Amino acid sequence: MRISPIIKLVGLVAIGQIILSACGGGNDPAPIVDQDGIDKALIESYLLENTITATEDESGIFYYPVVENPSGDIQQVSGSILSIYYSAKVLNGQVIDEILLSQNEDPYKLKQGVNSIVPVGLDIGLAYMKEGETYTFLIPSGLAYGELTFSTLIPAHSVIEIVVELVAIENEQNQQDNEEILIDDYIATKELNDSIKNPLNKVEVLTSGVYYKRISEGNEDQVALKGELISTTYTASFLDDTVFDRISGNDTFDFNFDSKIVMDGLDLGIAEMEKGERALLIIPSAQAYQQSVGVIPSYLSDELVELQVIPEYASKVDPYKVLVFDITLL
Repeated sequence: MRISPIIKLVGLVAIGQIILSACGGGNDPAPIVDQDGIDKALIESYLLENTITATEDESGIFYYPVVENPSGDIQQVSGSILSIYYSAKVLNGQVIDEILLSQNEDPYKLKQGVNSIVPVGLDIGLAYMKEGETYTFLIPSGLAYGELTFSTLIPAHSVIEIVVELVAIENEQNQQDNEEILIDDYIATKELNDSIKNPLNKVEVLTSGVYYKRISEGNEDQVALKGELISTTYTASFLDDTVFDRISGNDTFDFNFDSKIVMDGLDLGIAEMEKGERALLIIPSAQAYQQSVGVIPSYLSDELVELQVIPEYASKVDPYKVLVFDITLL
């Protein structure tokens, strides 16, 4: 048996200041340093040198508009799904991450206001934006990555500057509708309903929203029972066929069925299967990891998993990803 990253973390760890405490080491008390004051002085000096007028939020982040859109839609409540382009760098340093429209990239999706964005300061700042606007955020280290370092790119206690273009504000129903279109395209492209290339049953949309396609038959009437320890092998991928996890060969993923320790969509799909059966489960984000955790830059994810700031699946699955499991119930 192998431990799988698809296991849910019970109660997502609060991100906030936990990075600061998680990075501490040793037993000797650290000298008291007013890092917030140091960061604020750095930001104010930067603004003065560049003749920039910015607003300070009560949290300590600074922000200013680059492109305004007074008539643009604005979030009505926290929990809106935002599609953004961005460029992030260390203050007075090099770019550490970016997703840009000019490079023909898809925007990055995040859920604002639900404690699922790193750096936390970005989560705070996004609440000020309207659709179609571009803002710059200057985020003190306490609301960015704290003492965390990454190679020479991100030193400890780095102030982070992020330029964000907000291109869409959506809700969960919008997201569900978008995913249905993507899934229908996937089914058509893979010819999953072609009775010659993919015999047995056609793709079935379960009442839960999970898509189920039997690939090979199992043992009739032998199904998983609630609480039963079951064994599976699988290949897990996204709709673009990128594999993010695989358990195969002599390895198995064993867990107590329908015990809420894995994603809901996997339990719901396995409930349709017979033992010995191989099936394809297409799991919309609402039955998978939903908003997951949006980490900018994404290469910090593994570090944050080790610090137990984010669950392991968040290092592999970006927010609002449809998942495809080619799974065998042993």
